[in-house]
Amino acid sequence: MVSVRQRIQGGTARKRRVDGKQFRLDPAGPSVQGGDRLWAYAVMVTGAAYPTEAIGQLVPAARAMKTSANASGAPTAGRSLPGRDNGASSGDHRMGNRLTQIATRTGDDGTTGLGDNTRISKNALRVHAMGDVDELNSNIGVLLCEDMPQPVRTLLVEIQHQLFNLGGELSIPGFELLKAEAVIALDEALADYNEQLPRLQEFILPAGTRAASLAHVCRTVARRAERAVVALGGQDVLKDTPRQYLNRLSDLLFVLARVLNRFRTDGTAGDDVYWKSERMQQAGKA
Repeated sequence: MVSVRQRIQGGTARKRRVDGKQFRLDPAGPSVQGGDRLWAYAVMVTGAAYPTEAIGQLVPAARAMKTSANASGAPTAGRSLPGRDNGASSGDHRMGNRLTQIATRTGDDGTTGLGDNTRISKNALRVHAMGDVDELNSNIGVLLCEDMPQPVRTLLVEIQHQLFNLGGELSIPGFELLKAEAVIALDEALADYNEQLPRLQEFILPAGTRAASLAHVCRTVARRAERAVVALGGQDVLKDTPRQYLNRLSDLLFVLARVLNRFRTDGTAGDDVYWKSERMQQAGKA
């Protein structure tokens, strides 16, 4: 098995002729000559390392993915793809070629391409699910602009990568990218951070610091993405992991919002913003 990183750092060009076309990996990164420019994307989806003889198997996947370059809100839209997948370091995924033609116009008829070379309506349940996952990831990107503890930042960045895996899985019916280990990682983070917080005595409002409020926005988008995946699962066969991941992620984002409300750089103590229920008001009078 030869990783992409090893091929690039080795500084030697490897050539292979497939279907009459010459394919090349060179120090500048994976590139393709003679068409099928998105072959590098197939490398990204299939993993960090692959056998030299697997090039011929990757070409059909690249051709299939090429048609999805216009997909709105889908990681396989050609705009970008996961920089990593489970168990692989981000350095193992290097692409020398990037898609330069963003406006392909193939979606002007209201359809979009999936990773299996099929075209569906942009109003299809699958596209709604992909779009909601993409929106969730974008909102987490905004949240990451805020000050926060470094462990929380590291966790959120990893979640962004996993959401890209999830989006890629949704864009290729029957494919699996998001692993069960990703759900376990959320379970562990949820238990760890929740243990550090005081027990809730009342409902809290989605408010407080800007970072905490943005975490609540991410939580609500995660719930919507989960509903979209559940709806899609009622129509198509889906694995359990995407639904479980989004369900657990919304819980974790609720807990992280509480953590972020307590994170202050000025030395003051932060707290949750409680809902002023009648029960709480009566308890305060007692």
